[in-house]
Amino acid sequence: MYDIRDLLQKAITQTEARKVSYLKLLDNSPDPRMRILVQVMIARLDQDIFFYNKLLGDLDVNTIEPIDFGVYDTIASLINQFARRMMVPTCKTRKEFVQFVTEVEQSVYA
Repeated sequence: MYDIRDLLQKAITQTEARKVSYLKLLDNSPDPRMRILVQVMIARLDQDIFFYNKLLGDLDVNTIEPIDFGVYDTIASLINQFARRMMVPTCKTRKEFVQFVTEVEQSVYA
């Protein structure tokens, strides 16, 4: 049976994948201002991962209700579609990176 913990784990995995893509951009960027901006975004992703893990730890296993398979399948499918679209950004300027991050974050919350 699936429950909220499975969805939180998917969120952690997806956030870690975004972090890896930002780390690759950090390695490839010669601009120090761009590197600082990317490091700020990586720190924010670390906070998100910490929050998701804290939520997982705070959940009481005995009170978690199972999620209907159809609902879980729909949510998991949407998360997987988003993960497939996630790629290493090829941003050359800070403006491009901020625009990329904004679009990604809007997609995450959608």
